[in-house]
Amino acid sequence: MSCPNGRFLLRHPGDLLFESSAHDTLTLAGPWAKIEGSGTINGHGDYEYLFTAVDGKLFDGDDAIRVRIRERLADGSAGPVVYDTQMIGNAHDAAMPTVDVNRGSIVIHR
Repeated sequence: MSCPNGRFLLRHPGDLLFESSAHDTLTLAGPWAKIEGSGTINGHGDYEYLFTAVDGKLFDGDDAIRVRIRERLADGSAGPVVYDTQMIGNAHDAAMPTVDVNRGSIVIHR
């Protein structure tokens, strides 16, 4: 996962390469950040993404992230989920991310 030139890139085994084309919203609340936008998979299609991150130092816990990618239907509504790091447990948009950050760190500046 990286953010060159302000783009969100996610590489996943199995030849999935998601590249953002737009960032629509950024929400910050205490130790929690949420970014939503749209992009393509392997250069094709219309997908929306949700990226959430938690700065563990701000709430006495561990840094964690979540990435969900959904197909966007022709009418603009959300289609099926094609990738989600949080398929088990609470899958609500506002759910606390559950994937621990093993390398690097999440830092939210207030």
